[in-house]
Amino acid sequence: MRRKVLLKRFIAMTFVLIMAAGSAWAATLTVTDATGDKVDVLTVPITVDEAEKLAGSAFTLEYDNALTVTVSSDFFDTFYNQFSALDTLGDPDPNGGEYGNSEFPVLDGPGGSATGETIDVPVVVDATSHYQPLLTNTVENGTTKQLISAARCIPAEAGGATLFTLEVSLKGGQSGGDYDITIIPTTLNNTDAGYAAEGEEIDLLVGSDLSKTVGDPLAFPPLLTVVDYNAGATSKGTMSFTLDEDNDGVGDDWEIEKFGSIEAKDGTADSDSDGYSDLWEYKNDTDPNVKDPAGGEGYDCSTDDECLDWMCDVDDDGTVDPFTDGILIIRYLFDYSLDGPTWINGVVAQGANRADAAAIENYMKDGIDNLILDIDGDGTVDPFTDGILIIRYLFDYSLDGPTWINGVVAQGATRSEAGQIEAYLSEITTIP
Repeated sequence: MRRKVLLKRFIAMTFVLIMAAGSAWAATLTVTDATGDKVDVLTVPITVDEAEKLAGSAFTLEYDNALTVTVSSDFFDTFYNQFSALDTLGDPDPNGGEYGNSEFPVLDGPGGSATGETIDVPVVVDATSHYQPLLTNTVENGTTKQLISAARCIPAEAGGATLFTLEVSLKGGQSGGDYDITIIPTTLNNTDAGYAAEGEEIDLLVGSDLSKTVGDPLAFPPLLTVVDYNAGATSKGTMSFTLDEDNDGVGDDWEIEKFGSIEAKDGTADSDSDGYSDLWEYKNDTDPNVKDPAGGEGYDCSTDDECLDWMCDVDDDGTVDPFTDGILIIRYLFDYSLDGPTWINGVVAQGANRADAAAIENYMKDGIDNLILDIDGDGTVDPFTDGILIIRYLFDYSLDGPTWINGVVAQGATRSEAGQIEAYLSEITTIP
C-alpha cells in the first residue's frame, strides 16, 4: 500500500514540490555553454553533478527576450514510461501508449495481484491533461523567466545526469552575440499551498527516500536549497551566436579575417572559384581563398572556373550537336560503353578531335566525376534525370516553356526550376 501512496504522492509532487527541512548534500546545477551561427538552434543540456536520490526539480530559467527556449527531459520521463518500469503496477491498456489514454492496474505488491484500482494516464489537473511530469510556464517582463517543475517516481542513482535539454534559438531580427541563461530559485506566493503572500523561494532539487514513510518530513529531503544557490551551487550558460551584421549567413569575424571587411563579400560568392560558396566554406571550416578538390558535398560546377572548361562538345568538333554529343552523353550514362568501343559508332562527327572510344570515355568520366553533368544539382549524375534533361535541352524542348523539365528533376535538387537549369545548360553547351 505504501508504494501506491508513493505513486499518488509522485503525481502531486510534479505540480507542487515539497519544501522540507534538512541539510542538502553537494549538488551543482549547470547550464552548458553553447556556440553556433545566428540561424542555428543550439542544443543545451542542463546537468547535475550528483543526482543520487533526486526525484523532483523546480527552478526558473532567466534569459534575454531575444531568445526562444524550449524544454524537454528524458530524465523526468513520460508518465507512461515511468509507470511501465514499476513492479507495483501491472501492464497498461494496450490501446494506450506513451501519449495515449492508459490505465495501469495497481498491484498488492511487487509482481503481485491486481487490487482493482488503477492509475490513469494522462494525469488530469485543472481540466488539463498531462502526459509527462514536466511543467513549464513562461513570463516576459524585461527579461524572460521560464518556470520549470518536474518529477520522477524512482529516485535517481548516484552520479551525474542531464536533467533537461534546452533548444535555444534567436528570435527573428535579433543580433548575434552572447546571451546568458541563468538558473534562479522559483518564487511561489500561493497561500493555499502554505507559501507566504509576499512570495517565497523554494528549493531547486528535492530527493525521495523510500525508507521513510510518506508523512515523514525526511521522505523528500532537499538536495539543492536556496541557501546552496546563494552559495554558488548553480552555473549559468552562455549562448554565443556568431555576429552577422550584414545577415549573409557568414560570421563577421570570419569575413574580416578572410576578406578584410564584412562588406567585401556575401555568402553567395565563391571567392576562390572552386565550386564551393563562401557560405559553404565558412560552415565547413575551409579557406575561401584556397581551392578545394572538385566534386565534394556542396560542390557547384557553375562557380568553378576550371569546371567550366568541360563542355558538352563530347567529340570536340567545335559544336554541341544533339545527334552526336547528345547521343554520346546519353549512351555513356546508360552504360553502352561496357559493350566495347563500338558504342560510339555512327555518332561521332566527321573531323572531330576526340574520335576514339577511350578518349571519349575519359572525357565523359571527367564530366561525371566533377559533377558537371549533374544538371539538376542533386549531387549525382543520373541518366533518368540529368541525361534526359540534356537531351531535351539539345533538342530544343525548352522552347515549349518551363514544363519541359517536368518529371525529370530529382527530389532535393538544388536546380529545380526551368530557368536555373536552362542557365546552367547554356554555360556548358555554348561554345565561346
